[in-house]
Amino acid sequence: MIDSLGMSGVALRLPEQMAAALNGTLSADFDILPRVPGISNVCVAGMGGSGIAGDLLGSLVADECPVPVSVIKSYRLPRYVDEYTFLMVVSFSGNTEETLEVMHAGHEAGAKMLAVSTGGMVSKLALQWGVPWVEVDSDIPQPRAAIGALSVPLVVALERVGIVQGAVDKLRGAIAHLERRREQFLSDPAPVEAIAGKLLGHIPLIWGSDGLASAAAVRLRSQLNENAKVMAISSVVPELCHNELAGWGQLGDITRQLVTVVALRHAGEHEQVKRRFEFLRDVVSESVSDIVELWAGGDTDVSRLFDLIFAGDMVSLAVARLEQIDPGPVPILDQMKAFTQASPDRLS
Repeated sequence: MIDSLGMSGVALRLPEQMAAALNGTLSADFDILPRVPGISNVCVAGMGGSGIAGDLLGSLVADECPVPVSVIKSYRLPRYVDEYTFLMVVSFSGNTEETLEVMHAGHEAGAKMLAVSTGGMVSKLALQWGVPWVEVDSDIPQPRAAIGALSVPLVVALERVGIVQGAVDKLRGAIAHLERRREQFLSDPAPVEAIAGKLLGHIPLIWGSDGLASAAAVRLRSQLNENAKVMAISSVVPELCHNELAGWGQLGDITRQLVTVVALRHAGEHEQVKRRFEFLRDVVSESVSDIVELWAGGDTDVSRLFDLIFAGDMVSLAVARLEQIDPGPVPILDQMKAFTQASPDRLS
């Protein structure tokens, strides 16, 4: 396999990456962070492989978090951000221009902040402003390969400030679960290879149920985009049952040759969502090449989410391998950043 940056090896070390991030964040000095009830909302600012960490956080704490959690993937800070906002800034490089603009705006709005990066301007501003900074291992080859290092600190931080409880124990359980899953992947790669084989030459359409599987669907879509360099689409059940479903009434002869559905499933789905998946299969099966299901293992939402992340990463890398694509470099994204790079004065 062509893998110039060793992406496959990094993906397999996700349990160790998460464990290192957990230990490092638990030992960090968060004494200056706000505490409940002095927090009215939580925002996570990040783009691409860094921004997905915010999506994961939002899906994990949605059912128990007493305040709203929003993810900012743009240059603009919502107007409701103020001194009662806990703003977590995530940028692998520390130099993502959208995230830096939001960080500046958050500072001006008086938000309490936490910064997560390998270094860059994010770490410099954090030091200048007295913002706690969690350092990410700079040896990780790409932002998307740092999913554990970027997302674990956010979960730990919410427990440290008193917004959620029991998250650290669930993370430890998820790490142990992923170690077992890795052994399964290595001893029997056939299930992953089978899914990857069905995606060759097709546009993957990823369905995830609202909550943890919707975040996993976004992750798998972007991993297929960047690792395998293929177009992929994601949508959410039950929302897609109110719009996308109606679009399958036309062009079946074309979509049947081009589209394969990957349904991300887990044991914690709402009962009505399970029925929606059954209906979707019956209605759409004649209009797509195939519908494959990828079920999460694990006995907690945290374990199930990271299980879907882990399995999805393995699928995306298998597609790259079968297509003889190097999963590491993404030249078009480098071209985009060079073409649109803002003035350094604007970011400092």
